Amino acid sequence: MITLKEAWVWYLETRKLLRLMRRFASHYWDQLPWADALEKDELFRTQEGPPLVDSAGSSLDQLDDLAIVVLFSAFESQVRSRVLLDVEDEIKQLKHPALQSAGKNVEHELSRGSFHRVLSALSPIDHDLVEQVWQVRHYRN
Repeated sequence: MITLKEAWVWYLETRKLLRLMRRFASHYWDQLPWADALEKDELFRTQEGPPLVDSAGSSLDQLDDLAIVVLFSAFESQVRSRVLLDVEDEIKQLKHPALQSAGKNVEHELSRGSFHRVLSALSPIDHDLVEQVWQVRHYRN
């Protein structure tokens, strides 16, 4: 599981690297000492500055949308883990085999099932918060 903090750090670092590459390619690419090691490096010698500028720009254009997916996935994972933790003790106390089986099904649904159903089950606890999550989820989709 990736945490929200790890996802945010990934986003910031990736954005920084793409911005650096775009600036490097647009301002300094033609000034590099190509006669030395760079000329022998297969990856670098086959590249040109303008296409790298375009690639970095295109990646930056898409990064925010990708970050929303990554951040929401991390958030969803944390919600699932928290709800599982909250119901774990209650499920362990179930004695009847039918209820134990239902408890296993609940655990499975909470960990792998529809996030829509997980949120729906949480709606009576904090309807406004769940509505905000729906809005973010709608934007993500």
